[in-house]
Amino acid sequence: MSVRLNPAKISGLVTPAKIHGETDDFSAAFWLCACAMGASMTVEDVNVKSARPAAAIYRLLPLYGVKLIRHVYGYEVGGTAENGVNLEVEGFEELVPFLSVLALKTAAITSLSVSSLPECRDMLEKTYDMLVCLGADAAKMGDTLLINGRRSVPGGIVHAKGDTRIAMACVLATFVSKGEIMVSDDAAVEERYPGFWEMWKEKGGKALRREGRREY
Repeated sequence: MSVRLNPAKISGLVTPAKIHGETDDFSAAFWLCACAMGASMTVEDVNVKSARPAAAIYRLLPLYGVKLIRHVYGYEVGGTAENGVNLEVEGFEELVPFLSVLALKTAAITSLSVSSLPECRDMLEKTYDMLVCLGADAAKMGDTLLINGRRSVPGGIVHAKGDTRIAMACVLATFVSKGEIMVSDDAAVEERYPGFWEMWKEKGGKALRREGRREY
């Protein structure tokens, strides 16, 4: 299964996925990052006081030069990512792909460092591979990923290898991609966030999924 993604204008009111009746901070992080990339959206049911790992995005986004703005129906993001950041990633490694794509929106250098734990290094390696496939200016030095933001990337083919975090980061990359992005093995996205692709297209996103000979 694969998906072809193209740049699009995204807007509207969106509700993140739920886990046991509570907002999934990872899906909320995706939509807030989309706003920081240029989408015009209001994100409902955001719990900025959540203690879950992905909730780190609520304090990390302002480092990129944007503001979280509370409204009656939810949160909006003021501005788009402008600043490079220097982060020691501890406890929120699943956000590394999103944070790296935010860096692409800037015209600055971003440094993301992880611990030496195998799962953390694996996340960094996957993110680096994604950036290279997208044509980004990135380098990996030990446990640190360096990204030279140039406000755009050419696009390309990314093998997500069943990793939801990489596949959804590629969706975010459409905001800075000059060309098409094709993501292979994206099926895990629907497992983590049921209905995501329908919602993405409903809000204006361009995504053509392929399963065997079937495209939809």
